[in-house]
Amino acid sequence: DFLVLAAGVDTPRLAQMAAVNVPLKESPGLLAHSTPQPRMLDRIALAPGANIKQNPDGRIVTGTDFGGAAELDTSKEFGRKLLRNAGKFLARLNDIQLKTVTLGHRVLPKDDHPIVGFTDRCPNLYIAAMHSGITLSPLIGQVAAMEILDGASVDLLTAYRPSRFA
Repeated sequence: DFLVLAAGVDTPRLAQMAAVNVPLKESPGLLAHSTPQPRMLDRIALAPGANIKQNPDGRIVTGTDFGGAAELDTSKEFGRKLLRNAGKFLARLNDIQLKTVTLGHRVLPKDDHPIVGFTDRCPNLYIAAMHSGITLSPLIGQVAAMEILDGASVDLLTAYRPSRFA
């Protein structure tokens, strides 16, 4: 009865098939990944110009910020530069080895705010597109289920409806 469209950076292309506008902007992101390290972080560390996390396998992952990358250099040298930058804020990172550098394309709505809800043009189509999809997924999943299955309208999402781009 309903279709939920939560297809990351492909959301605009797929939504267009139903004549629905889901405007995203380019937001490439570069991350340096280290070799596995002993446990040193149990949460994301945010510093000026750096974000640092440690994966369950011990790898340190760091980038500059959550905005679009200024350059798309996936070289080992650039990866080492990202690790050195993180080392300014967490000295234990100064001597770790780089494993790889990745380039990803983030879901970033044109106005920087999530896009969540039913569309006016196609009333059984529910859109979910946002930069913080991983961290917001427990909440969005719960409220989307309420809206889809119970017919509720969650006031918390009013400012984030797809209709603002119609």
